[in-house]
Amino acid sequence: MKAGGLRHWLTFQRKVTDLDSDGATVETWIDAFELNSRMPCRVEYLSGRELIAAQMVNSRVSCRLSTRYRTGFDATLRATQPDGTIYNLEALVPDSRSGRREVTFLASTGVNEG
Repeated sequence: MKAGGLRHWLTFQRKVTDLDSDGATVETWIDAFELNSRMPCRVEYLSGRELIAAQMVNSRVSCRLSTRYRTGFDATLRATQPDGTIYNLEALVPDSRSGRREVTFLASTGVNEG
């Protein structure tokens, strides 16, 4: 993996469920790693489509995110850009040679879970 293609800085986050003072569950997103949750990545947009739900038009764009391998990556994470773009990670694909050199996520953006 060449460093020149890793020009998008993404922060990886994990969903945490907690109880508030009334006993209701509250879901929040926190940085997935204690050190360096922000990593250089390559973002490639693959396709887009429009979803019509409840008479509202929403767009969903499929993309591929690639970065260097790190333990702790899984498809339950999400990635965010500094401009507020949220990528919902749907699948994790390790590299075919060693499985520990680079990782590719299949993701979507546009319609988000939070």
